[in-house]
Amino acid sequence: MYLLSKIELEELNRASQPLISKFSEEHAGDSHYYFRFGGTTADFVGRRAPITNDVLSLPPAEVIQVHVLESVVLPWNVLALLGTPTSLIRSGVQLLHGPSIDPGYSGAIELGVLNVTKEPLKLSLGEPILKALFFDLTSVRESAHIPEIVRRRLDFEQSDFSL
Repeated sequence: MYLLSKIELEELNRASQPLISKFSEEHAGDSHYYFRFGGTTADFVGRRAPITNDVLSLPPAEVIQVHVLESVVLPWNVLALLGTPTSLIRSGVQLLHGPSIDPGYSGAIELGVLNVTKEPLKLSLGEPILKALFFDLTSVRESAHIPEIVRRRLDFEQSDFSL
């Protein structure tokens, strides 16, 4: 198993069956993809939060059911692990979702959004809302994909700073 790089994600997305619909190179990092806020969906009792002028207002301590702009078609050998972007955590948003997108899954991605602050928060359509790391489960690499930021840190730590 190994972490797919941005180049590999782009290659998979150019396949006859794209991995991520509405793929945006701008939202693909060295080893991750940021799914974007696409709208609200009805909750378990049929309520749907309104979006006004492309902005969702998140009331304090309330969960709203949302979906991402993209959908996925994962091959049988690709798994995605999910997390919350740091910017959302810092603003007071907590995402409620499963830990992964299973191999072979095809379809929309829905999740709950919880405002953990005491003030209303705003989410804009198209804003990064969910971070995913994609893994190939069937292959190994002779050398690991190391994201650029980690490579820079390793180069810095291995430099000789003696005077």
